[in-house]
Amino acid sequence: FKHRLSYLERLAPKQAPEKKTEKRTTLPGTDSLSWNLPEPWKKEGEYTYMRQVIVDNPITFDDYSFCPLIPVDTRPEDLLFFDLETTGLSGGAGNICFLIGLGEIKRGGFQITQIFLSDFPGEEEFLHMIIPYFHGDRLFVSYNGKSFDSHIIRTRCVMNRMKCDIDKQYDLLHISRRLFKQVIGSCSLGDIEEKILSIYRKNDVNGFEVPDIYFQFLKTHGIEDLLRVLEHNFQDIYSLAHLFHYILSLMSPSSHPGEYCVDKGALGQLFLDYGDQRGISLLTEAFHNGDTRAGKNISLYYKRHNQWDLAVDIWETMARELKSLFAVVELAKY
Repeated sequence: FKHRLSYLERLAPKQAPEKKTEKRTTLPGTDSLSWNLPEPWKKEGEYTYMRQVIVDNPITFDDYSFCPLIPVDTRPEDLLFFDLETTGLSGGAGNICFLIGLGEIKRGGFQITQIFLSDFPGEEEFLHMIIPYFHGDRLFVSYNGKSFDSHIIRTRCVMNRMKCDIDKQYDLLHISRRLFKQVIGSCSLGDIEEKILSIYRKNDVNGFEVPDIYFQFLKTHGIEDLLRVLEHNFQDIYSLAHLFHYILSLMSPSSHPGEYCVDKGALGQLFLDYGDQRGISLLTEAFHNGDTRAGKNISLYYKRHNQWDLAVDIWETMARELKSLFAVVELAKY
């Protein structure tokens, strides 16, 4: 809220502005001399621009079969990382996507493609450019895309009488909250970058500023702030790939969870949910380090598997040292 208030204060006029008649002589996309995006951006249509950049691939795994979170037989080339920038922060028919970032694993590295809509009349042209990426059996990786981005794409396609298939999705927000929230608190992508991935942005924009920056661009054709939005989107895609690799590394059979910034109790329970016995030692360690939730989970695991001595030992410890009502109830049942 402090960031938003300071942003609104900067926007507020210091004095009553003089009345002027705003004159708009050109429209973005209709006059290529009125403004221009720097290389490697290229104009692909009347209203659309694209850039493609190859960067180092942060995902070193070629086989994902060890990770139960990912559908079986997923190949590196099946992954599509995507992120939208829109004219609003909520859903609804009036919210339009003006920028999309797409990330794909290629032989030469990790390819990031961005497609930019320079004005509203070009939405149909914009959608025709992005729809070919959303097809087949791809796994669509996002951060809150399952609840927001994918619905925006579907809605805009319906409004323009188009079809777009976004079937298999892997939303990194949900697993991040499960594994990191108890460690770092807020799990926005920016917090994940700084506190988990050690990625620090410079001259970045806040997400709530993005719609206003785009509307200002439509009025003035000034691209200084718009370029910051384009870089913000670019980094979002690259950070998604880094986070995807980090989670794969945690789940890898050769991983050592002690080397990672992660909630060991949550990771242990995740392992047990998928039948991985590494979860037992992680939950036990977390319980001895004061995580009562881990103690509850590991004791219930022992109870389900008729390992009563181990379950009772944990309940007695919790009842004696933590005055746990849960433990007392379980002991009474026993």
